[in-house]
Amino acid sequence: MIPLNVVLATMTTRGTFNASQAEPGSASHSGRAGFNHLVPLMTADDAADMLFPIPVNHVKIDVDGAELGVIEGGRTLWKQVDSIMVESQPPTIDDISVILSGAGLQLVDSWRRLGDTPQHNYLFKRT
Repeated sequence: MIPLNVVLATMTTRGTFNASQAEPGSASHSGRAGFNHLVPLMTADDAADMLFPIPVNHVKIDVDGAELGVIEGGRTLWKQVDSIMVESQPPTIDDISVILSGAGLQLVDSWRRLGDTPQHNYLFKRT
């Protein structure tokens, strides 16, 4: 696994990453004051081209509501990976499924996160 110190987005530029809390799994990145960091923003395609020394075979996306933007920025990369796990919720997952199926990836499994959340994990694999 190679962790990236960039924010995946719909376009490559720079911008602000906002987090309301520092504890893992508890931050709401809606722009509320707390932590604001100037960070590089990259499409998944640009990140793969510029930062990965080896081919990518699996991607996990957990970006608190920005899933569709990340997926839209990786249309070339998704044609190369074997699998993607996305944490998302309806109706966004419908739009994500259309993009990923166009890249040859099919939804093969999903499961709900624990607690009172509409969020699910969705696993897409190349078929």
